[in-house]
Amino acid sequence: MQDFLVVLNAIFYITLTLVLYGRKKYHIDEGVFLVGVYALTALCCLYCYRTDLILNSWSFNLSGFVYLFVSVLIMARPALNKKANYLYNKLSIVSNTKGFTVLKYLSYVYVLLSFVSVYYSSSDMLAGIGSDVWNEIYLDSDKYEEIYKNALDGIAKRFTDYFRPVVLMFCFYSMTSNKINLYENYFILFATILSSLAISMMTASRGNVVNVIFLVIICYLIFKKGIPHKIKRHIRFISIIAIVIISAFLFAVTQSRFGDSAIDSILYYMGHSMLAFDYGVYPCLEKYSSGTYLFNYFTELLGIDSIPHKGMKLYTGEFITVVGVFFKDFGPVLTL
Repeated sequence: MQDFLVVLNAIFYITLTLVLYGRKKYHIDEGVFLVGVYALTALCCLYCYRTDLILNSWSFNLSGFVYLFVSVLIMARPALNKKANYLYNKLSIVSNTKGFTVLKYLSYVYVLLSFVSVYYSSSDMLAGIGSDVWNEIYLDSDKYEEIYKNALDGIAKRFTDYFRPVVLMFCFYSMTSNKINLYENYFILFATILSSLAISMMTASRGNVVNVIFLVIICYLIFKKGIPHKIKRHIRFISIIAIVIISAFLFAVTQSRFGDSAIDSILYYMGHSMLAFDYGVYPCLEKYSSGTYLFNYFTELLGIDSIPHKGMKLYTGEFITVVGVFFKDFGPVLTL
């Protein structure tokens, strides 16, 4: 029965992806890509379960998988709109509006703070290049206690983390306008990738660079209708270079941290979040954090004590999907 539930979960997302792909007449847009990523995750979950990368003690409920699927559909709804180029039309703004000007200067500040962040991370970055110290860096508990060198570094890293989606969307939208300096946009793109890579190299973690890869792909798919063909060629060329560099880093980190189990670690990384949500979050949480988990940075600033959740049956380092994060804070009703 458990085996059937994990297979059924994969069928949910694969079927939806194929339906969307066919509806778009074999055209990959942001909606197909987004659901396709979830389908890939569901397949990896199936692989991890079948190959015992998941603990045998984990059990699953159909209602948990259905709840997660419905939540993902609600979250992805704007990207799945039947109207052609729905998100592109919604996000397009006139280049002479005040809003556009605010976003432009926000991007300039972002680039500046990106290089501030990289500057303070440079020594840690250089220490790892060409060596096999990623596992030592990852296991070094001091990096979490002293992740910011000073107040300016803290501002730079937080700013570049929080505003990354906004700046990337503005960057790709700007590429649709002939009035914009393209080299400025390429510079913004470069700064965004470099700053996320710097943080990942400093902590020997993979999350930041994986995050920026998906953000870049999503933003490109949303705005590609309006991007001239010549610029698309440039983007593909830059993407190839970035993918080679990032892949080399991800491989080095994974190999250093997991050795001969590197491939299994990647598959587990991609393929346990849905199962972890269904087993360790959905059926067993007795108390929720009321927003103090997701917004912990702001609660610390305001001096508000965090509210610990109660009942979760997982280790801290396991992924629980973005739905699971909201679930820990707000429970089943408010999450929806």
